[in-house]
Amino acid sequence: MNTKITNRHYIYAVILLSICCYLSAIAQATQTVILHHSSNKYGPIWVYDSADLKRCLSFVPPGQVIQSCMMTSEPDKLIFDYAKMVLGTLYLNKNPKKILMIGLGGGSVAKALYTILPSVKLDIVEINPDIPALAKKYFAFQEDDHTRIFVEDGFDFIKNSHHNSYDIVIIDAFTKDYVPPSFLTLEFVKNVQNVLKPNGVVAVNTFKNNSYYELESKLYKEIFGDFFNLISLETRVIIAKKGELPSFAKIQKQAINWKFSFTRLDIDEEWLLDKFIKQK
Repeated sequence: MNTKITNRHYIYAVILLSICCYLSAIAQATQTVILHHSSNKYGPIWVYDSADLKRCLSFVPPGQVIQSCMMTSEPDKLIFDYAKMVLGTLYLNKNPKKILMIGLGGGSVAKALYTILPSVKLDIVEINPDIPALAKKYFAFQEDDHTRIFVEDGFDFIKNSHHNSYDIVIIDAFTKDYVPPSFLTLEFVKNVQNVLKPNGVVAVNTFKNNSYYELESKLYKEIFGDFFNLISLETRVIIAKKGELPSFAKIQKQAINWKFSFTRLDIDEEWLLDKFIKQK
């Protein structure tokens, strides 16, 4: 009798230990590791590793809205749809010499541009002085002789820049609430057009479901005319051109030239082409 009880207890103990190990593995797999947390006058910043091997930057606590992420095992590949859609600007301007980015974040788009356009000159404007150092330390972002980082307000930078300076302008600036209010003005959009070279292209990262959707459409329609309206899930990217907007047939033709380079970034050519819906 005692032997049977002992064996039964042993079996129970093994089962209990197995359950504990399983639950421990689940807890470990779902654990978020905070790598950095700080705050300045622009608000708080978190950098953290998640269980799915992503390293992310956020202006709100982990698990909520994410500003930027990279796969730690493949830091050059793009994760978010907005970043992939932004690079659709290259379908409209195949050989840019100088690009302006408003908003650095974790540097995902900047790294992608380095990968496929190593000789392009890149000006990056970031209002938060802490972001560039974090992008370098945690997100494999590196500067070179072709890169300049300006720590200042993007509205003022564009307003004070020389006309006809850039082939492409990428606007990816967010606060914890939405884009800066000054970016939702006719003055700002007009200044963006001014800094673009003839046939220059602008890409604007926004949200599909927000109260400013119609205002954003109206602003870019008034200054640029027709634009491409790329949408994926909750993300919307406006792509407008200084000059005549190319036909979809021309977009398809240019896509062929970028197929190999985009594959390196995990951008599917057919997926991206499907997003080019002309907005009137």
